[in-house]
Amino acid sequence: MSTPRGPVSVMRSRDVISILIAGEGGVGKSTLVKNLITGSYHPQTLTVGLNVETWTYEHGGRKRTVTIMDAGGEERFQFLLPSWARGTSGCILAFDLGRFISFLHLPDWLGIVLGAMKPDRVLLVGTKADLGNDREVPGEHAEAFARDNGLIGYVETSAKMSMNVVEAFQILLERINIDN
Repeated sequence: MSTPRGPVSVMRSRDVISILIAGEGGVGKSTLVKNLITGSYHPQTLTVGLNVETWTYEHGGRKRTVTIMDAGGEERFQFLLPSWARGTSGCILAFDLGRFISFLHLPDWLGIVLGAMKPDRVLLVGTKADLGNDREVPGEHAEAFARDNGLIGYVETSAKMSMNVVEAFQILLERINIDN
């Protein structure tokens, strides 16, 4: 039997956080996650099923690892969402600012997510804030949706411009860290 050599790093369970990113297909969830991890814009194809990524950040002088469960947004995967959401500490609920229909479907997505967590663990994120005049969802509508449903809040992001991507995840993680 061999003996391990060198220092052994033990990661406490509080140092690993799992979050879910959910929303309709094509809203930019995977592109948002890729931007978070790489710091650059990489358009992604539709996620089939579930894609799992990890991101490391520092909080309170400790490195924390975030497991990001990027759920495919096609209707055929919605029945799997409750099992993917169980055991996660929070959720980014995303919609496309350029597709009003993705905003209209938010109550359905939120209903599924709320089967696994409280609304104060969900952050509403509008993607593709760089659209300018092609925008279909006013910020006031999204803010009202977040407020009326007791969500953490609302953030507009652009993976293309690296706008508010890290900040959105930090807002969610700060809420999770307050509760842990």
